[in-house]
Amino acid sequence: MYNSVLEEEGIIESKTIALFLNKKELSIDEKNIRLKKVSDYLYSITFKFKRGDELSKFVSFLNQYEELFPPWITFPNMFQGSPRWNQGVE
Repeated sequence: MYNSVLEEEGIIESKTIALFLNKKELSIDEKNIRLKKVSDYLYSITFKFKRGDELSKFVSFLNQYEELFPPWITFPNMFQGSPRWNQGVE
């Protein structure tokens, strides 16, 4: 869903995610979306729902997006400070 929101809205924010979902006929208010940026490609997003049918409709909508990013893109500093494969070999 990251790429789709970025293409349509141009930026990742609670407001733009709410606009994107409202265009897809999922009525989620901006105040019910909490967004925290972890890295360049990884966001922690929390959605609040009052009814179970809203949640199930959202989960079925979300299942059509299978965007997987490799860990070295999601966490670019993951290997920082780790030994190289040939370190210590003389």
